[in-house]
Formats: sequence, C-alpha cells, structure tokens
Amino acid sequence: MKRYIIKILTAYILVFTTVTLFLAQGADTHETREEIVFHANENFQPTTQELRNPGRGFYMTNFLALTPEGAVGSMHPNNPSRAFIHLRVGLAAFDRYSGNGDFTEATLDALAQLLRFYRENNNTAVIRFAYCGFNGYNHREPPLEQILRHVEQLGYLFHEYQDVVAAVETGMFGPWGEQHGSELMYDFANMDALIEAFLKVVPGSRTISVRQPAFFAHWARVEYDDLHVFVAPPDSPARRVGLFNDGMLGNWTDMGTFRQRHPNLPIRQNEIRWLNRHATHTLYGGEVVRFSPFGQWWSDDLPPERPINTAEFIMEEMFRVRLSYLNIEWYIPVLNSWRDVTLPSGETAFNFISNHMGYRYFIRDAASLIEHGYVNIFISIRNAGAGNMVNEKITELVIASETYNFAVVIDFDIRSLLSQNTIYLESAFPVHLLSEGEWGVYLRVREANYAIGYELNNSVMFANEDVWSEDLQANRVGYITVATRYPPPLRAGDVNRDGYVTAADIAMLRAYLAGFPVEICKLAADVNGDGEITAADVALIRAYLAGFPVVLQLPHGSE
Repeated sequence: MKRYIIKILTAYILVFTTVTLFLAQGADTHETREEIVFHANENFQPTTQELRNPGRGFYMTNFLALTPEGAVGSMHPNNPSRAFIHLRVGLAAFDRYSGNGDFTEATLDALAQLLRFYRENNNTAVIRFAYCGFNGYNHREPPLEQILRHVEQLGYLFHEYQDVVAAVETGMFGPWGEQHGSELMYDFANMDALIEAFLKVVPGSRTISVRQPAFFAHWARVEYDDLHVFVAPPDSPARRVGLFNDGMLGNWTDMGTFRQRHPNLPIRQNEIRWLNRHATHTLYGGEVVRFSPFGQWWSDDLPPERPINTAEFIMEEMFRVRLSYLNIEWYIPVLNSWRDVTLPSGETAFNFISNHMGYRYFIRDAASLIEHGYVNIFISIRNAGAGNMVNEKITELVIASETYNFAVVIDFDIRSLLSQNTIYLESAFPVHLLSEGEWGVYLRVREANYAIGYELNNSVMFANEDVWSEDLQANRVGYITVATRYPPPLRAGDVNRDGYVTAADIAMLRAYLAGFPVEICKLAADVNGDGEITAADVALIRAYLAGFPVVLQLPHGSE
C-alpha cells in the first residue's frame, strides 16, 4: 500500500497540470475503460482580502468579569464576524479586598459558557486575567498562594476548550494584567512561580506568554544579554513560553519592554533577534501605543524625535519578530496613520499589516500524476505571512463529488512552514475510490485538538481568489473528471482495438509473436478460429488487407 507522505519535489513535476489515465478492464472483453483527468485551477491568483483565520491578525476585545455568583459583562465578542478575540477576564471580585477565596462552580461555569459560545461561533481567543478588573488599579492582587490556586482551578477549562484557546497571556499581576506596578513584581521568583503554574495547567498543545523578555530569561536561567543567541531545546518547556507586548513601538524600548543597553548590539536588537527564533513556536503580539520618548536612553543615531510606530517601520520589523496579532481598538491614531499610507500595489499599509500578521498561506501550483492505480496530487504552497502557525493542525486532501466526499490525511506538520518559505506536498489515493463524474480536489488545514461535533472548526482559508468552500471548510485546488469510454465492437483482426483492421494490427501482431512486450486483443487476433495465435493469422490478415476474398472470424462464442 502506497504511503501518504510529503516530499520536497523537483520542479519538473509541476509541469503536469493535466494528466489522463485510461484504465482498461480487460483487453479481450467488451468491458469499458475509465478516462481520469486532473485539472488544476486555471490560476492561483493571490488575494488582498482579509481572511477570517484562527489565531492571527487584528483581534477584538471581549471583557468578562467573574464573580462568586457567575459573571457580569459581555457574554459575546464586540464583533462576532472577527474570528480572533482577546478575552480579558476581570477578577476584581476575588482581589485582596474582596474577602473571596477560591472560584466557585458558578464562576467557572460562567467562563465555560463564554468559551462554549466561541466554539459554536468558530472563534479563537488569547486569554488574560487581571485582578484590577481591567480598570488600571494597582496592588489589587491577593496573596501569591491564592493566585496560584486560581490558576490551578482554571486548568480543566484550558483543556476542555483548547480548540478555542489560541494562547494564554499569564497576566494576573499589575493593572490590566500587564505585569508591572505590582508589589509582587519586586521579586522575579513570583513570576517564576506564575509561569510554572500556567505551564502545569495549560495543555501542551498551547503556549503561554509573559510581558517582558526579562521574565522569560530569569525563569529559563538565560543571561539576558545572551537572548539573541538562545534557542530553546526541543521538548523544553521554554518552547512554550513567549512574549506579549502591550507597549509596542511606544519608543525604542517598547515602553520598557526591552532593555536600553546591550554591550555589543544596538538598542532592541538583542530582543528582536531572540523573537525571530523564539516566535516560530510561540504567539507574539500585543497592542501599539502612541510614541513617548520619556524616560529612555538615546544614542546619537536614535533621536527621540524619530517615532517608530509608523507603517514603514512595522512593515519591516513585523517579519523580523514574527508578529501574529494586534489590538484593532488601540491605539486608534496610530492605526489610522497606517490607513493613510497607500502602497504602490494600491492597498493601504493597514491592510497589508492586517493581512500579513501571523501565517498567510496561498497555493502556487498544483499537478497530478496518475499511475499504478493511484492518483498522486502535488500542491505547492507558500507562507507569505510575517509569522507561522504555532498550534498543531491536521492537513488533509479532500475529494468531493456532489453527493459524497472523503479525506486523505497528509503526513505534514504545517507549523514547519515558516514565514516566506514554500513547501511541496504530495498526497495519493486509490483510483477505485472515484466513480464516474466530476470530483473537486481541496486542501484543508483544520484543528487537531477538536471537540466532537466541531471537527472542522478553525480551518484555514488560503489567500487565493475564489478557492474557499464554506461547506467543506477547505480550499479548492482543482478537479478530477472521470468519464466512461466505451470501446468499439469486438472485430476479427482489430488486434489493437481501435475499431479498424489496418497494417498497424499486422505490425502489433508480428511484434507479439516475436516476443516483444505488447498487449494485444487475443480474441481479435485469432482470425482463423483455430484457438491459437500464429503466423497463419498474420498471413490471413495481410491477405484480407490486400483484397483477397478471405474471411476473418472471431473464435466461436466471442461475438
């Protein structure tokens, strides 16, 4: 049995945009043949359309305040049409002044209800918790032990709804959960404990993030100045701990997110180079802010009057840091300035940034090779985005007629397709699965950790014109036609079964008698009806073609 594998193919394979196969059901019978043809899409024109894809792009915020009785606040996103949500869970009812301790069953049920709503509406969310209620108050946290207990209580929800959870921002400390302005931040050991607590309860399929690279470096036991060369080992917990940045482009340190000085590198470069490696397996994002040079150190080549929250700056740096998400509601003047920039392509800088955060896949070409009873489909896809897929997905080929479809899983981890790279996929399936008619060929990338009944949730739309199927949640690559080809009536002397008796039949019969590996219709070749195929049959056909009054006959019972 042929295995379904991925290969790096040489370019010449993609020449075969249409391949035809005739399947003979029996050379000596009246049975039919099937003609199978693969037609790739006429073109794979990229689109500048915004795609509703999971775990990337501009997010909408959704606020939910948990209480011992349940929850208050919005129970649905501000804009349900946007797939990606930043869920801000307020815990003011459980802060140090509330007198409340553990979450109640009603508390957790309220959060579960919202996550269930997301699942039913095919939303994904980055989740953050804050004891200030997201109103900016300082020093509202309960003791660390109670915080860690709250994290522990949330664990079953992270597992139950991991198809909804794109990532978890550890939050908890400080106003807005931004991990500053809290007495708990005076000791990095508290951050270490928070990271360990979240790693323990968030499923291994999902990542968590902290507010500063310094928090990661302390927890991972990495010298801060060496972050630019740090690579998290495979299977290390460090591969699951990333960065969220709510001071993005506010100044050259991102409002204190990055350190001001490095012994060998220009400002920002230690952190940017770390993110370039580390954000291939963790989600990186946050929100942009207004430019504020106050309180930072400047070198001669970085004057304070030079803002960096411009469209030109982020369109370059987003690819270096593998930016996956931003807040569409903050900071509006900066976002509007991006809308005011028109690129040579005609689209706005805002649209370009929106489209290129995270992954952005498009199909470049498709081809087929049909042999040995299998249909082999080859697909070239490119990731044009600034980032890549971080959470596990299932990649499969979908073959669909009007009444039936089936899927073939492709042994390929789409997380390995990094920014600005191209990959060639191969998938195969047996010819006998196709009946007569037209079959669409689709590529589907869907959630691996799905809930029963929501198997096609979070499927990925590709950035090609007119390829998306809402019903199949898949991207059309082309189609296959299967047509029945009826052979001509069996005729004595028609050795090659083309419907005629000609010199070509003599040549084929002579080759067969000489031992060459040619296929002939043996019933049509035995023209004298003696049950054997010999030179006498060749002579009789030759005489017939020369006009002599001879009769060519089929063996008895084969008419």
